[in-house]
Amino acid sequence: MAEEQQAFVLKILLGLTSVITIAALAANLGLFGQTEIVAGFAKWGLTGVLGVIITATVGISKGLFTKAHRLRVSVDFISREPGDVILDTDQCEYQLFDEDGKEIKRGKVIPVIEGLGWECTLPPKALESFHIQLNLVERGGTKWIVAPFYSFKTNQKARVIS
Repeated sequence: MAEEQQAFVLKILLGLTSVITIAALAANLGLFGQTEIVAGFAKWGLTGVLGVIITATVGISKGLFTKAHRLRVSVDFISREPGDVILDTDQCEYQLFDEDGKEIKRGKVIPVIEGLGWECTLPPKALESFHIQLNLVERGGTKWIVAPFYSFKTNQKARVIS
């Protein structure tokens, strides 16, 4: 939802930039006549356009690069083929721990089938935590755990706990 709002704001910003740029160029070409107001706009319009272009560039860059800061973890299930495991996405969760082993945050994770295996996308806060643990539940009731791991390890093995 937040990404849609950000995209909408960027579209409006780029649209305004286009309108101001066209108006400033038209004023510089003398299409509006040579009044004092038009001369002032022609003089300061391009400065404003450059400011808006820089702002739009920074906004777009921020929008593009914030998506890359999410942690994606590929999960392999020990002694099972990837297609044999069907996870109950309503019961799967993640836990984030600090360096002392205390839980910082717990939340729901929605695993998705990616290629031949399962993949979980964790929130940006996971990159700041010391350890991460995934608790995954199969539709048949089998519970799997992805033991505490570091955020730079993106391929993990799950083992059965019950």
